[in-house]
Amino acid sequence: MLEGFNSPEGQELSEKQKELLENLQRRNDETEEEAYQRIVQQVGETGIALFYALELGIPIDFHSEAPQETEVEAFKTAGLTELEITTFLLPKYLEVYKKGNEFQPGDKFTLTQMYEAISRVANITGWRKDEIANLPAQEQEKFVQSAIAEINEIAKREIGKEIISENYEPQYKFANELVSYGNKSRVIGTMFRMETNTRDLHITTRVHKAVKEGKSPFLIFGDSHTYKINPALEYLAKHTKHTN
Repeated sequence: MLEGFNSPEGQELSEKQKELLENLQRRNDETEEEAYQRIVQQVGETGIALFYALELGIPIDFHSEAPQETEVEAFKTAGLTELEITTFLLPKYLEVYKKGNEFQPGDKFTLTQMYEAISRVANITGWRKDEIANLPAQEQEKFVQSAIAEINEIAKREIGKEIISENYEPQYKFANELVSYGNKSRVIGTMFRMETNTRDLHITTRVHKAVKEGKSPFLIFGDSHTYKINPALEYLAKHTKHTN
């Protein structure tokens, strides 16, 4: 079970993920060392974990991540509004959009691309979702400008600056810079806390289920997850032994 290279439970791997997975297997003309070096350069540590799992015939759980919809529901339960959630999910989706559409350095978002990215987030958060569903093409520019203005107002309130310029340029990357605002912004702090809780609960549940099925899971996750997952698994292990 590993973090990052997978699809949320209930979803299939994308075609690009499947293609990458094929590239992580050793080629006929490669030694183990050559394959190792190639994969490190391509995708780093996660790729090495997958490479050896494939080499050794160890089954891989490709659904160790909680669905985004589950995280959004947790945000709402914690009292965040749809607009607040959209504001700080959108930069993450813009990064994903860039990767998925193979943006090159210097490439800028077009109106259509920004509208598509906002629509994807809105479909998950529910913010202005009904409006987007019936929006004529000629109204898209007005909608995007209006959406950016609303999003920037929340961003200025929470972190003191806008996060998207009028020419559709994101002003910062999601993970690298938002972390520093976790103790200053109520919205960001809540989102990071609830996201971690949701993911930790999801993977702990999957591990416990796998163990009860007689499997022996090997987890590859960031160390911040261990603070909750380790004691939870220890408790479940003791409880399972007691009930059996």
